[in-house]
Amino acid sequence: MLFSFAKVIGCTHFIKPSSCPTGLKAVFISLHMRIIKLALLSFLFFGVLFFLMAQLVPSEVRISKAINFAPNDTAILKKVRDTAMWPSWHPAYANGSPAKQKVSLRTQNDSVVIMDITHASGKSVSNGWELHRFGAADSLTLQWYMDFKLSPLPWHRFSSLFYEGTYGRMMEQGLRNLKAGQQQAP
Repeated sequence: MLFSFAKVIGCTHFIKPSSCPTGLKAVFISLHMRIIKLALLSFLFFGVLFFLMAQLVPSEVRISKAINFAPNDTAILKKVRDTAMWPSWHPAYANGSPAKQKVSLRTQNDSVVIMDITHASGKSVSNGWELHRFGAADSLTLQWYMDFKLSPLPWHRFSSLFYEGTYGRMMEQGLRNLKAGQQQAP
């Protein structure tokens, strides 16, 4: 409507109001400022909304996988404790230790091993393996979990929604490798 009004009064350059009468130049400049102001306020509003939505995602995420073993496979945690054996079953360590990672043992006993893997960036991910024995059951269950602590930044929170797809598959493959290795062992 404003464009057709400009044509009627002889101002044909909507973006470049220099050919328009002086009073109409102020209208065009005011219109441009309103559009810029609307764009900035919209950007700010959606940025705040994005941040607030990200705060609905938990700040701590645990991914957990489990697999059953024969009841006499009590030596399974030896492979988990010994990081030198990780290339034989851990998919992330299949080609040796990933560069610039530090693995430290935090807790261990006959049924639990907890290790912290610290990346070069300083972020630490807690990995835990728990061996569950059930009295009358004919199997052992090994549970592997990874605990992630997330920063409040929205892109960190939203990226955690994809951890199950990436780390979950790796964990399942590692547990299958452990089971296959135990079945091959005498």
